[in-house]
Amino acid sequence: MKTVLAILAILIILGGSFNSCTKSTVNNNYTDTVILPTHPGIVGTTTVVGDTTLIKIDDITIHYFSTSPCGFSNETFYFWVTSPSLPANTKLNWFYGDGNQDLGTQLGTWASHLYNSGGKRTLILQVTINGSIVTTITTTIVAWGQNVSPTASFYTGLNNVEDQNWVAFNSTSSVGSGAIVSYQWDFNDGRNDTTSMAYHEHYFPNVPQDKTYKVKLTAVSQAGCKGSITQDVTVPASYNLPCSFTYSNSNPCKPNIEQTYFTADITGMPSGVKYYWDFSDGIVDSTRNYTIGHNFIYQGTKAVVLKIKLNGRTLCNAQYPVTVHGSTATPTAYITQVQRQGTNDFFFNSSCTASDSYTVKQYNWDFGDGTVDNSNNPTAAHVYSQSGTYNVSVKATIIESGCSTTYTKTGVIVY
Repeated sequence: MKTVLAILAILIILGGSFNSCTKSTVNNNYTDTVILPTHPGIVGTTTVVGDTTLIKIDDITIHYFSTSPCGFSNETFYFWVTSPSLPANTKLNWFYGDGNQDLGTQLGTWASHLYNSGGKRTLILQVTINGSIVTTITTTIVAWGQNVSPTASFYTGLNNVEDQNWVAFNSTSSVGSGAIVSYQWDFNDGRNDTTSMAYHEHYFPNVPQDKTYKVKLTAVSQAGCKGSITQDVTVPASYNLPCSFTYSNSNPCKPNIEQTYFTADITGMPSGVKYYWDFSDGIVDSTRNYTIGHNFIYQGTKAVVLKIKLNGRTLCNAQYPVTVHGSTATPTAYITQVQRQGTNDFFFNSSCTASDSYTVKQYNWDFGDGTVDNSNNPTAAHVYSQSGTYNVSVKATIIESGCSTTYTKTGVIVY
């Protein structure tokens, strides 16, 4: 039996023999207004004994209780009256506040009633003797009604496709009457959550093997009734992996092409994993190997990304800055001008260029007569000590890459 939650008003008319006053109290979040007689020796009282509510006015006591509305039972109210002064031929008329009534109930017997829907109901009791109404008592009771036990159900989905420890739960629980006010989740991993929202997210522990959890959902209705369901939720294995890689560059200078080699740390990797490389230059590797080489076209620092996946699931994600020289790390060189200043006096002007933001920082001149100029100037002047035919060369070097090119102008004639 379940105690009725509140009594709001009691009106007593005892043959009109005394006046009345109003007293307000608060029970279970409802305000109860009780009409009491003004005579100081006559006081109405409301008490609860176990699951039964008692309303006592003088020597007349109304008793009532309700059965649980949960489960497969019906919420049924039972009413009866006790009084040492009422005669045996007293009859009771019960008006239940929902259009139903029981008339002429014998004093000392129970009246029962089933409310189909929840809400507040005004209960009126008429006490009659020999067909005359001698007392009328009015009170308000709260019923939950029928079909207030929830049916629990839920489905799951991935909150993050690349991190399957994050699981999204969606409750599809329902209740025939009233509403569901809370959801209690037991994830079977040592953690529980209570929420008023039907949608809930949960992160399961990282363990190195697939694991199935028996997740239990309990839905709670306004009436306090509960419905539960348990479903298996399988979470794929998680791995504590190094998620790192190393790289090295080789042969940045022409006629070779710079090759950058990458090697992933495969410590503790499960079998069947695949490696996905993104070189941050528009190229994504599709070989899925843990070691790979790549030719970068342009120099600079690249944000290279490695993703390691198993059955489409990303186990880890590593990103490191990788500095490369690219395919334009070697300059071009040319001697564009040879000008005779005098008989043996010459002026040389080079045209050395670099691509992709590189610049030529070093010039080395060899005048072909055993003398050189390492002043790092793109132009040079030289006086030959004797006549002859000489081969003049300039070597251009890019400092950042260390790559150089030498151009030789042959047949410089000195008179």
